[in-house]
Amino acid sequence: MKLYADAMACSLAAHLALIVAGLPFELIWVDNKAKRTEDGRDYYSINPKGLVPALELDDGSVLTEGAAVLQYIGDRAPQAQLVPPPASDARYRLQEWLNYIATELHKPVFNPYFGAHKQSVLPPDALQRYVLGLLEARFDYLDPRLRDREWLVDERFTVADAYLLVILNWAQHVRMTMSRWPALAAYHRRLLELPAVREVMRRERERYAKAA
Repeated sequence: MKLYADAMACSLAAHLALIVAGLPFELIWVDNKAKRTEDGRDYYSINPKGLVPALELDDGSVLTEGAAVLQYIGDRAPQAQLVPPPASDARYRLQEWLNYIATELHKPVFNPYFGAHKQSVLPPDALQRYVLGLLEARFDYLDPRLRDREWLVDERFTVADAYLLVILNWAQHVRMTMSRWPALAAYHRRLLELPAVREVMRRERERYAKAA
């Protein structure tokens, strides 16, 4: 398999899932602004959507959309228990969380900040206040749901946690102060202490610094 990813982007979740799953893969970095791979190919020729992650499967087909990619990885490595079994109650809870993170946190909150902010009619400080205001409401929802549990689903680390890690990393980028959400802050610290997370963060930060 080949994972097309941009450093510190949402594709970090798939990168992490592949490491935890122990599956062999080739990592191909993408310049998400220029839409070029590190070896100079037009990324649209690989993923016409122009977005990361994209996972090229062994038969040459390409799977896109983060939630689908994450579940595919989990299903290919059942021993890693990154996804609950198909048709189980826990699997539907996993899908519930993946959809919430994608539609309530990722796209509406951070796309305007990281992607469309250059075309925004709002000045940068007003845009940041807008993003922080959206995050506050979502974090108010998340925090109580993590007060009495270690992970999002089934009391173990899953691909939903890998995806939420991305959002919490981005929250640090926009200087979100986490003191109002102690359970969520503790959850983020637990994630960052996992050996696989430390490894993926090292790789992604190295690439990010090199590309800067």
